[in-house]
Amino acid sequence: MSEVSKTAENIISKLRYFAKLYSINSLFVVGGYCRSIILGDKINDIDIASAHPNQALILCGLFASEILHTTPQFYRRTGTGVIEYEGLKVEFQNQSVNAYMHNEDIRTWMRQKGIRDTPLMNNVYGRDFTINSLILSIKNGEFYDLTGRAAKDMDKGIIDTVLPSSIIVKYNPLVVLRAIRFACKYDFYIESDLRKAMKNQRDRIKKAYSQERISKEIDKILTNNPKKGLEELQRYDLLSLVISEQLQHHLKGD
Repeated sequence: MSEVSKTAENIISKLRYFAKLYSINSLFVVGGYCRSIILGDKINDIDIASAHPNQALILCGLFASEILHTTPQFYRRTGTGVIEYEGLKVEFQNQSVNAYMHNEDIRTWMRQKGIRDTPLMNNVYGRDFTINSLILSIKNGEFYDLTGRAAKDMDKGIIDTVLPSSIIVKYNPLVVLRAIRFACKYDFYIESDLRKAMKNQRDRIKKAYSQERISKEIDKILTNNPKKGLEELQRYDLLSLVISEQLQHHLKGD
């Protein structure tokens, strides 16, 4: 087990202790951490959410005060609290940090699907891909698949969105590049409706993000397998997003 993994387990163990001590129930690790555990990937950060409003933020304050003897950073725009613990960022969340999850068309879709718009469900359905929608109970250490699709898509090697692809690409165009990144990284297949949305709405990326933000995501695509990354970018007519310095850097040792 890597040192980062040991640190992450130590953090979750301490959070479990505090949650039990202060009777803060229904807390979960959400997002990329769960994917990383299942697929054996590097852990970069930990996101904590609760089934009940503000419980995760209460835990954030207690943990920071009693373990780190400091005050966490709170962000009003996203409604999150953040601490740094032994090199890992731990973010405590209520609902999804993505503002578009409050849009009426998404709320309507959730109602039509019979999905309760609780803080935890809003957080889970605010994830971009099904492979990022698995959650881990802090109380018992078990994984839960609230969408019913996370485990299946990881097992079959599929990149698909939690929300309908056309909706999430419209509100979050960076999904186009992230889908390519995960497909290259894990050698997964991008689902057909998502591929269609990526091709139809690819022009939104340049309009929505700075070149600096785009380049950061391109770097992640090209880091592991530059050749495959470029092939996938070309497939979706996105090579124009790659600046020459990036191309030279990543192909230098290829």
